[in-house]
Amino acid sequence: CFVLHPFHGFTQNFGCSLLGLALLAAVSVPVLADDAQTAFDPHVTVNTTSSRITVTVNDIPAGQTPSLTVDCSFSSASVTGPDGAIDKGKVTLAEGKITFPVAKGGTYTITNTAPSSSSSGPSVASYDITVSDTANGTVKPDRANVGAGTRVTVTVTPDQGYKLDKLTASDKNGKDVALTQGDDGTYTFVMPNSKVTLSASFVKDESTQPTPPAPAAPKFVDMADDAYYAPAVDWAVEQGITSGVDRTHFAPDASCTRAQMVIFLWRAAGKPTPATAKNPFTDVKDDAYYHDAVLWAVEKGITLGTSKTTFSPDATVTRGQSVTFLYRFTGEKADGVCPFTDVMTSDYFYDPVVWASVNEITAGKSATSFAPKDDCTRGQIVTFLYRAMGKA
Repeated sequence: CFVLHPFHGFTQNFGCSLLGLALLAAVSVPVLADDAQTAFDPHVTVNTTSSRITVTVNDIPAGQTPSLTVDCSFSSASVTGPDGAIDKGKVTLAEGKITFPVAKGGTYTITNTAPSSSSSGPSVASYDITVSDTANGTVKPDRANVGAGTRVTVTVTPDQGYKLDKLTASDKNGKDVALTQGDDGTYTFVMPNSKVTLSASFVKDESTQPTPPAPAAPKFVDMADDAYYAPAVDWAVEQGITSGVDRTHFAPDASCTRAQMVIFLWRAAGKPTPATAKNPFTDVKDDAYYHDAVLWAVEKGITLGTSKTTFSPDATVTRGQSVTFLYRFTGEKADGVCPFTDVMTSDYFYDPVVWASVNEITAGKSATSFAPKDDCTRGQIVTFLYRAMGKA
């Protein structure tokens, strides 16, 4: 559409029609000349494209210089008339219209001078990026639609207590698209000439799961809460030194075997691995539960066995043997006087008994009797060990 402004101020609007990409108008309207008596037909034709507007004006009377206003969507433009470029100071571009003087009939070209935002190269097709339904986490690409060759970044965020198990990208044909993991934990891929579908699976992260509480120590029905050995048994079970003869029985009054005695000591020491696998005892099998404990005890000089080739693992350990094992286990020395009349200075267990008496590990069977050859019970053994380890 355009408006022709005669010099004396008369204004006339003219209609326009849109055909394809060009806006064409051809009208014949009488317009008064400057003397307001002579009419003339401007016969204005407008042709609009994306880069320029061409205006053809006929029959401008001599001496007349009307202004022409044309619809113009350009943000910046220049105007060239029959006599060359029109001074920019005489051209007004505002509010979607451009106005300039037309001094004579001829062709006036309005050229778009705004920088082009389009690429000079061929257009690039773009493709969608979609994410399959996921549970226990989210997958988020940094864009939803891009052209082929563009690098896309994917951020994966597991829900609390979960971790990423697998992330895949596939094109429209189901073919895998290579993913690269970055140092920051994100993933990237190069967009193919196809849409891409992202899929992820998440699994529980066991490292973030709360540690289950330790099972409660078994409550032995054959042990009274106020028994002298109760604290020692509770400690021994807690430390994994013994677990009782079954889930609900400790059998505190049962005799303790030599194998059980060295097992208690070995577990209290942290289950060390023997330095040698050489086994001197024919009655200690390689698959026996006490095999490593016996070899370790011999290695540390805690016991030498009942002979050079026998250990007698199932024999009952005596009170004299028990304090001797403990004495050698601690590595301490005896310093004191033996109060027991049934322990002679020539006995191999003399120093161990003195040490046990002085350190209050045992007070004997009475003030003057230790009973070194009596069987040592399970309750007595863990009590001796408990006191020897400084836990009493």
